[in-house]
Amino acid sequence: MQQSSNGCEIATDFYTVYVGSFVTFSLLTTLHRMSQESPKPSKPSAPDKSLDDMLPPVQAPSAGFLLQLFLIPMIIVTIIVLVFLGFHWLAQMSSDPSDLIAGLSTTNETGWQKAHALSDLLRDPTKDHLKDDTELALKLAAILDQQIDGAESEQSSNPQQIRMRVYLCRALGEFRVAEVLPVLIKASSTERYESELDVRDHAIQSLAICAKNLADKFGPDSLHKNDALLEGLLAAANERGSDADEASVRRKRHELRSAAAYALGVVGGEVALDKLENMLNDAYADVRFNAATGLARHGDERAIPILVSMLDPTNPFVTRDEEAESKRLEESEVRQRERLLHRRGLVMVNAMRACEQLHQRNPAADLSEAMVMLERIREADLPSTLQTKAAESLLILND
Repeated sequence: MQQSSNGCEIATDFYTVYVGSFVTFSLLTTLHRMSQESPKPSKPSAPDKSLDDMLPPVQAPSAGFLLQLFLIPMIIVTIIVLVFLGFHWLAQMSSDPSDLIAGLSTTNETGWQKAHALSDLLRDPTKDHLKDDTELALKLAAILDQQIDGAESEQSSNPQQIRMRVYLCRALGEFRVAEVLPVLIKASSTERYESELDVRDHAIQSLAICAKNLADKFGPDSLHKNDALLEGLLAAANERGSDADEASVRRKRHELRSAAAYALGVVGGEVALDKLENMLNDAYADVRFNAATGLARHGDERAIPILVSMLDPTNPFVTRDEEAESKRLEESEVRQRERLLHRRGLVMVNAMRACEQLHQRNPAADLSEAMVMLERIREADLPSTLQTKAAESLLILND
């Protein structure tokens, strides 16, 4: 029945587009033709000439006129409609998970595009039921596992394959199926060469998304009992580079710890929260910030000092890493200013939301210092969006 319905929709689209385009194009062609053939203004006629003598002679339409009026517009409109139907057909094909998985099973340069399309499909609210499809999840997990095992050297793993694994991780993270966790944990810990750092980062982010989905479906205790998940995240949280690493590699390792801090905050539990307390002293700002917001998610007051520092509009550590990155990219002063303003605003909004979560989970928590900062933001010369958000947060904290 679904295929029949799609066929009717395509036929209706074809008829509507074809007829509408043809009529419009024909009308425009006719008007253009008439404007070209309109008689030139004549000199004033003698007063004794009749009205009939002043009108141009009536002629039968020529074959060329009929050709311009009907045949050429028909050909052009047909081409337009065929192109439209081609894109429509491709869109229909790209929304079929079976077709996408079939394309992933063979290694080629376009495989990562199918993985990308599948990750987008799983985020589509109208396809929410796919997130509970265990069979689909297991097929994707098997493909990612094969991709990891098949890339034992950097030479055997080209950029397309790296992108393939990145998007497979992103797709697997959308499921509400615990069977995807082992392969994501494997992807988060497998590093044989530098380019796999990107796969690890996305795998950890996907573990956080999947963990939230599973906690919403089965309850948080289901995550606290998963030793492999905790061990994988704790290992990533302890990630450290060496002084011999290039600056870009060191930054990626910082980002791994930052992603692990966020994921531990989603998982929760005593072990995860104690690790987050330790990460509040990390040298990398994003790690500290994610550790604080993770603790706040569970109503843990240990987050408050860092949250207060995140709310401070003058805190230099909020933008220090972004300043270094901007200089590395040799950005203009205008672009650098935009980057830093965006960064500071993002950190402050995240801190406000974290304070709200902490208060909701633990109404007895002392957030007086944070409220002082919120008052300062509301009265400071800052973007109106930040001032409005600060006022909203104050209302929640005062409730």
